[in-house]
Amino acid sequence: MPAAVILFHEGSVLLNNGRPLWNPNVLNRPDVVLRALLPVADEAGGAGVYQVAVLDSLKPFPGIEPVGVRQFLLESGFDSFSVVGRASQLVNWYIMHRYC
Repeated sequence: MPAAVILFHEGSVLLNNGRPLWNPNVLNRPDVVLRALLPVADEAGGAGVYQVAVLDSLKPFPGIEPVGVRQFLLESGFDSFSVVGRASQLVNWYIMHRYC
């Protein structure tokens, strides 16, 4: 089980009360419809520390805030952005190349 999950929906990262990391149990919510779950390496190059959840549909629930990745960079700075940026690149690759 990963330490945390980063949620993406329709090109936005979904923040958890202003933070990008969610408890993995959020994926068990009935209002979260999962399209894909992808592993993301940590900053040291290890695997399995985070997972990226690409959501097909989502009903808003308390604490959730959709934010564009660029906006997240501007508001949070580079250190916080590094994992989210890497996750965003993986999501874009998955969406664009999953049928190749």
